[in-house]
Amino acid sequence: MEIKEYYSITLYNEKRRAIFRSEDEFDNFEEAQREGFYLLRNHPKADLYSVERFFAAEDV
Repeated sequence: MEIKEYYSITLYNEKRRAIFRSEDEFDNFEEAQREGFYLLRNHPKADLYSVERFFAAEDV
């Protein structure tokens, strides 16, 4: 068994309510950070984004 680390992106509106959660999972923090910034710029109601880290156990 192997522990895998992955990242997900959430966009928030000005009231800090989640308005979008990415369906994609990113293996790399820098890639998730770039994608989060891109999504923030292109979503008209988004005011803030976060990158969350998750762990999953996978059979090797």
